[in-house]
Amino acid sequence: MNQTKSISTSIGDLLRHAGASGAAERGQVHIVSVAPIREAVGERWGRHEPLVEDFVIRSFRRSARDDDFIVRVNEADFILIQPSREPMAALSRASQLMRETLSYFLGVVKAEHIHISIVDRFDGQGVDATRVGEGELAKAALERSVDLSSSEDGSAPWEKFGVSRPPRKVVSIRLSDGADLQAVFFLDPVWNIAQGAVVSFVARTVAVQAGPDGQLMPIAQGSMTPKSYASLAAKRLRFVRELAGDSAGATPGIAVHVPLSFNCLSHSGSRMNVLAELKKMAAAEWKSRLFVEVTDVPIALPHVRLTEIIAQLRPFVRGVLVRLPEGPVDLLRWDRCGAIGMIATVDPAQTERAMIARIGKFAEDTARIGVIASLYGVRTRSLTLAAWAAGVRLLSGDYVAEKYGDAVTAQRFVAEDLYRE
Repeated sequence: MNQTKSISTSIGDLLRHAGASGAAERGQVHIVSVAPIREAVGERWGRHEPLVEDFVIRSFRRSARDDDFIVRVNEADFILIQPSREPMAALSRASQLMRETLSYFLGVVKAEHIHISIVDRFDGQGVDATRVGEGELAKAALERSVDLSSSEDGSAPWEKFGVSRPPRKVVSIRLSDGADLQAVFFLDPVWNIAQGAVVSFVARTVAVQAGPDGQLMPIAQGSMTPKSYASLAAKRLRFVRELAGDSAGATPGIAVHVPLSFNCLSHSGSRMNVLAELKKMAAAEWKSRLFVEVTDVPIALPHVRLTEIIAQLRPFVRGVLVRLPEGPVDLLRWDRCGAIGMIATVDPAQTERAMIARIGKFAEDTARIGVIASLYGVRTRSLTLAAWAAGVRLLSGDYVAEKYGDAVTAQRFVAEDLYRE
């Protein structure tokens, strides 16, 4: 079905500057309509309209490329321009956007409610478009890959994996078995209690893989090859380097903690790849602001082996910390390994009372060997205050992040801030 839609002069100028004419010739411009939602809510449309607009624009931008463009052209229609995607991939993404929107506002997705048209011509004052049929939409669905930037119900998909804030970057890597792993990188504030400030952030990662039924599942710890761990580590380090390209004032003065799995440091080939990335970081003047956290350390790892690995990391970073494995660990056996600190993680399976007792013992042991005590994964005020009282110096977790906010800036943060509403 062919249709012609008029547009305002101002929107015509926006589309022209966004390269609509050339993209339309390549089949990369689409019109999506939320008219079915308007019809379903009837007289309540006045209240729903701004919510629908916000949802559509936010959902589109969530996984947008630099040259992607969206603009609302009338009460029900939005124009999408995706000039760096293949035509079928652009259609697939437009279809997914409509499915998310319909599911969120109507609770169900019916094929007849998916109104998408491909723009055939744009002349600055109007567009000629052809309605996309169900057959073409079915083909587009086959092009769609599950990822962390899309969801079926309109919710933020990363929330399923314990990420309470939108990811700052989504990446994919190819595993040795040919499967694709996807990961989101985001930053959590690290509260330095001794300084009464947040001056560093830890680069957290959630890695997932599509299961047999197509649903995304978390990657089991230790399930990847050293090469895959190294690839993920390299992308995480590049993510940190890209922070320097953020808006002015976003990163000056902050330090970043980057977790590196022992699995990619214990094999010479993968370790050399990671050290090469660290060398680039040092050359880019990140050394004074970069900390490495060695994760996935075997509980029975010999002192000499841990010392050897830390010695290879230290020339490129400000300091190395060790994230302790779950279960009781004799910290004294790792004394003088070269690490500046040890990191314990809250075990959600333990009661808070048991966790507080464990924190006390952990703080005593770190004090005996003269290293910094850090606790990650704090989710409650009581556990946060107990860790502070025990002598833990660095705290991080959802509770601290909730009170601190999303800003990636160094600023004062004291106990009184924990009581902010």
